[in-house]
Amino acid sequence: MKEELSERDYKVLNLLHQIEEVNKMIGLHSQEGGIAIMKQQYEEIRAKYLEELNQILKEVIGNTSYAMAA
Repeated sequence: MKEELSERDYKVLNLLHQIEEVNKMIGLHSQEGGIAIMKQQYEEIRAKYLEELNQILKEVIGNTSYAMAA
């Protein structure tokens, strides 16, 4: 039986896709001849997407800090 994706699942996938596309634009504008203000704008967009993704992850896993064994 195939499990259906939830609205949250689609939101996470969409955010990951948007971050991937924005990263491409940041890379493009990081190259010689790129436009610095455009790079900055894309970095701000990426930060917004990452914050949204972080909020979703907090809902899923909670705000608990997990200690990692060395």
